[in-house]
Amino acid sequence: MRSSSNDAVGVEINAISFPSLLRALRALPGVQIGQRSQDPMNDEAHATFEFKNFKFEINTPLSDYWIHRPENCPSEVFDEIVSCLEQFRVRWWHRIF
Repeated sequence: MRSSSNDAVGVEINAISFPSLLRALRALPGVQIGQRSQDPMNDEAHATFEFKNFKFEINTPLSDYWIHRPENCPSEVFDEIVSCLEQFRVRWWHRIF
């Protein structure tokens, strides 16, 4: 899912678990995962990560994971992240673990 302004991408919470989403992002060379927190009781999750010197955030405002593009981040860098997630082959265990 993409936002109407193309500055955020959403991943359905039932499609992949939060830890698996972070592992999928680690497939990008140079990604540094920063702070992360998750409350499985109410589906809230938050994480930060750096990629190519830009700081990104993952939030769950409506129970789906949303990755927001920073203001000064070129669309090509953001598209690399989206492409990585689209190419990640989700297996059944990625929805649980």
